[in-house]
Amino acid sequence: MLFDLSLIISMVSVSVGLLWRVWTWLSREVGTAEHAVGPLARLGAVGAGLLGGLKRPGRLAKALFWDVLFQGRVLQESPGRWLAHQAVFWGFVALILFHALEDYVSEAFLPEYYSTAYPYAMLRDMLGLLVLLGLVVFACRRWLNPVVRRVTRRGDVLILILLAVIILSGFALKATKIISQERFNQMVAENSALEAGPELSALEVFWHERFGVVFDHDLPAPDDQIMARGRQANQDSCADCHSQSQAAFSSHALSWVLAPMASGLRRLKADHWLWVVHFMACFLALALLPFSKLLHIAATPLSLLADAVLGRSRYTGQPEAELPPARAVRRALDLTACTGCATCSQHCAVLAASRVTAGDLALPSLKLAALGDLAKASPQELCSLREAIDLCTRCQRCTRVCPAGIDLQDLWSALDDEMKALGNEPAFTVVRRDLVNNQKANGDGRPPRALTVPGQTQDMGVLEMALQHGYFRYCFQCQTCSNVCPVVACFEHASHELGLLPHQIMYSLELGLVDQAVAAAMVWDCSTCYQCQEHCPQRVPVADLLYELRNHGFRLHADCAPVAEKEGR
Repeated sequence: MLFDLSLIISMVSVSVGLLWRVWTWLSREVGTAEHAVGPLARLGAVGAGLLGGLKRPGRLAKALFWDVLFQGRVLQESPGRWLAHQAVFWGFVALILFHALEDYVSEAFLPEYYSTAYPYAMLRDMLGLLVLLGLVVFACRRWLNPVVRRVTRRGDVLILILLAVIILSGFALKATKIISQERFNQMVAENSALEAGPELSALEVFWHERFGVVFDHDLPAPDDQIMARGRQANQDSCADCHSQSQAAFSSHALSWVLAPMASGLRRLKADHWLWVVHFMACFLALALLPFSKLLHIAATPLSLLADAVLGRSRYTGQPEAELPPARAVRRALDLTACTGCATCSQHCAVLAASRVTAGDLALPSLKLAALGDLAKASPQELCSLREAIDLCTRCQRCTRVCPAGIDLQDLWSALDDEMKALGNEPAFTVVRRDLVNNQKANGDGRPPRALTVPGQTQDMGVLEMALQHGYFRYCFQCQTCSNVCPVVACFEHASHELGLLPHQIMYSLELGLVDQAVAAAMVWDCSTCYQCQEHCPQRVPVADLLYELRNHGFRLHADCAPVAEKEGR
């Protein structure tokens, strides 16, 4: 009754959950409203994608066999992790097909199949051990790798624990069956006509010596005559469907450990409770499939196949042209396709900077999770997320290395759009707008003031050192920096649009007008191409100074900003 009820609940849960997930892929809006499309349009995009896949059979076949089944992208990133993935994936698939579904698969295709016979008992143990070893590798990687440990979430740990419980409880259940007298008596009653007497006693001795069954009553001494009689009884009644317990090598080793506790385990009905734990853990994993990272079992292959069908280049990471419905489906699907492997975080260009700026949230793995939970974010979390987005260099390395085929760069664009829609603009945009608009509104800008120079030279930036050591004395206003500047060349009336040109900024700094210089649009529109600095005949560090002016502008804006703005919107 408990088994049937749990199975029904788990099947209802997984069915409803999968329908809900499919609906979210067809309806969830990731990004601003300009990309929002309805479910029917998205279904049409899916159908068009399937037709497109049929037109590219080679590409689709490569994705199916190399990326999905063989997990070739994981192999390219880490052979050790690939072995662990193969062990867990194929081990679980085989256990589900030939053990959990043995009534429909094993018995249908293997006429002489018995779960306790050789080689099936050995294969089942081997598959379980493969899965367990893979889980151990995953756990060690999450604990020993500092980057992976930083991005590990509670759900990742709970899933590993749940899968380990399934495997370990299966081993323990088999071990208790090996030493169980009740299981032996049940087998004799169902498969033989032996009654209490010398033949049954000899069979008990034989099973005690060869199979490890522990009996609660005294047995005759195992002499040659009794062993021969027991061997014959076993051959007549048991050998067809029972091989020696040593075939299940892992469970047999565990049964040898549990044998001294057989009587206590029998009183506690350990085999029954282990059966309950094993099947409840299996049903719980099934019920949680649509609501946890276990869903990547289905979502990741779909993402990889969509990646192949829609044709994103793996060399540049740039997606090919996609219609809004297709992009909407991909964005919603990619949010659930992430396996949490942290490959993107390990290769992230801002990994080192994340420790002293936006923290762990700057890493792609956690930033992706934040995109999924954006509606629940507090103002402080939004500010931290804004800083993490601003820190991203858009190098697209995360997209290129993602083994799940997730278009992370497109998701960062969607995240930036949603943050702007919430009124949380990039810090660079806010500072530039406030400082430049302030200068335009007041004509001459803020009253000039000299920059305070720190006392220790080693703590100074380029700007402070330039002010102290008079680098600007070497500038004789030849205007070479302004003439070679590509930003200046973009405007017909550059002085009006940019406020100050590069040579004028150098002159302002020489006069100590730091705040007037930092409010010039030229400082914020500079592309840092270093043309000005490379062409300067006096070797004035023009580009470095413009960059330092930006840093000073951020500090100035932070000092002058209202308290509410500092705390975030």
